[in-house]
Amino acid sequence: IALQDKIGWGSRYVENVKFESDVPHIIGTKVLNTWISAWLRTGIRDHTLGYFALKRETLNLILNHATEKNIAPFDSVLYGLPIAAIALKLGVPIVEVKAPYERRKHGESKIGFVDGVGLVLRDMKYTLQLSSRLKK
Repeated sequence: IALQDKIGWGSRYVENVKFESDVPHIIGTKVLNTWISAWLRTGIRDHTLGYFALKRETLNLILNHATEKNIAPFDSVLYGLPIAAIALKLGVPIVEVKAPYERRKHGESKIGFVDGVGLVLRDMKYTLQLSSRLKK
């Protein structure tokens, strides 16, 4: 992996980035990111935003490794999670960049509080499954 083959990773937790949302969303995101960091140790702070950029060749390398481990990143809402974990395993550097998050100006979230709790729990389970597959 050449040094220029790093991943630019959008984060709401770099410096003083704007993160406008309701309290349950902010708490759920914090809890989930703490859980993911503890299990996967990717070194990044925001696994749940889903904004990242990388070269096609780097993505292909990561996806090939994912296939070997029976991981399909884009079958999950948290598609960035296996990409970050595999990148770490392969030695691909990840650089977090500011990614402000603003409250919706139009429409409403389709995810209510109870559904949000269910999503966090499901994603916590997914993190454990991913951690297990990466150890094999």
